[in-house]
Amino acid sequence: MSAAPDENYVNECEVDEGGCEGYCCNTIGSYYCKCPEGSKVGPDGKACNVVFSFCAVLHENRHAS
Repeated sequence: MSAAPDENYVNECEVDEGGCEGYCCNTIGSYYCKCPEGSKVGPDGKACNVVFSFCAVLHENRHAS
């Protein structure tokens, strides 16, 4: 048997994705924002900031003729 819904329940994600730039994830009594792959939630908890990854691959030809 499931409990009756709380009449005070608020889904913060229903309006404007909770102000999240990415995705709004509703929880009991709160919510949080998630961002698409390649970005992360900024200090304000709502904006998505691109994460840059710089990888340098150095190749040395050790088999020169």
